[in-house]
Amino acid sequence: LVSPDGFPPADWTPPALDYLREWHGNMSAALGSVTQRCDWDGAACLDVGFFSPACFTHVNFTQAYPLVGGLSFVEVFGNWLHPARKGPTRVQDECGELCNPTC
Repeated sequence: LVSPDGFPPADWTPPALDYLREWHGNMSAALGSVTQRCDWDGAACLDVGFFSPACFTHVNFTQAYPLVGGLSFVEVFGNWLHPARKGPTRVQDECGELCNPTC
């Protein structure tokens, strides 16, 4: 689970890593339930969008990074704001915990 750049730190305790994995599972389940609901009732979900990279930090996002499926948060937000674009409005990394190389 430790990335080449040393994050998370090698000295994280097993309970801290367990918490990280549980957080990932809970967030994935929560976003999955939104996506599942939207899949069967798309009309009710036009106002639902999310950008969920597998990153530790959720600050200092730019148009260049992080990317999920090759998209930045600016592109996903623009798709949500302007439905005529017909681009993805709900994107989530599915690689695991802290695994997005663009973070």
